[in-house]
Amino acid sequence: MKRHAPHSSAQGLTLTELLVVLAIISLLATILLPTVVNKMEQARIAVAKQETREIAQGEEQCASIHGYYVPFQVLDDLNPNAFGAPGSAVRPPYGAPDILSDENLGNVLLINPNRSLVSQYNAQLTLNDRGSVSQVEKMYEYWAGPFLQFRRFYNPNPNPDAEPEQPYVRDDFPLDPWGQPYRFYSPYGLIGDGADKTDNWVDGDFNGRLTTRFAHPDIQDHFAVVSFGPNRATQGIGSADAITESDEDRRKDDIIYSFGGMFTESSFRAFY
Repeated sequence: MKRHAPHSSAQGLTLTELLVVLAIISLLATILLPTVVNKMEQARIAVAKQETREIAQGEEQCASIHGYYVPFQVLDDLNPNAFGAPGSAVRPPYGAPDILSDENLGNVLLINPNRSLVSQYNAQLTLNDRGSVSQVEKMYEYWAGPFLQFRRFYNPNPNPDAEPEQPYVRDDFPLDPWGQPYRFYSPYGLIGDGADKTDNWVDGDFNGRLTTRFAHPDIQDHFAVVSFGPNRATQGIGSADAITESDEDRRKDDIIYSFGGMFTESSFRAFY
C-alpha cells in the first residue's frame, strides 16, 4: 500500500499576506505614535513641574538659613570641610556634588531676598566678600548644603582624567528634561550674565547677577524658576529677532514656579 506523507497544518505566508500584515502594523504605528509621543512629553512636563518646585524650595531653604539666594549650581554643593580642609587631596567621587570652596567664588553673586533689588542691582555681594562681610563669612564657614540633588546637570568636562586635580563638577547647573538649564528670574528679568544663551554654557553664565534683560511677562512680583519647556525657547531668547507677537508662542509652554514674593509696584518700577 502506498503511503502519503501527512499534510502539515502550518502554511507559510504569501507575499500578499505579508504585505497586508506590514500595512496593518504601519497603520497602527501611525495611529499610536502621536499618542505615545504625547504621553512622553506630558511625562517630561510633569517632571519639570516637580523639579522647578524642588529648586525653588532649595533656594528658600538656603535663604532661610544663610540669608541669600545663590546661583542654582551652588545648591548641591557640600560644606568646604565635608571632604577635609579646602585644598585637601581627598576629593568627592566624580559626579558627586562639588564643594563650596571649589566654586569660582567671584562668580557666585548673592541675592538678599529681604532687601529691594534696586539697592542690590550692580552692587551684589559675592562669596569673595566673605573676608569683609560677616554674614557671607558665616554662610561660607557653616554652609548647610547640599540643598538639592540634581537629576541632570551640565558637565563641561565629561572626562574625569582631563583635569586630575579637579575631577568634580563645578558648572553643574541643573538641566530640565529637554536638556536646557533651568533659568532663574527676578521680577526685573533673567538672572545671570549669560543665561540668555541656549547652548555652550560656561562658568559665569549662571552666576546670579541681577539683570533687567528679558523680563518675563508672566512673572510680576516674585522670583521664579523657569523651564523653557518643549520648544526650548522663550521671549526673545534664542532668537536674533526683535520681540514680536511670536514671542507669545515661544513662551506659552514655559513652566514657571514662582517663590519669594515681596516686591511692590513702586519698587520694581524704580528700574525704568
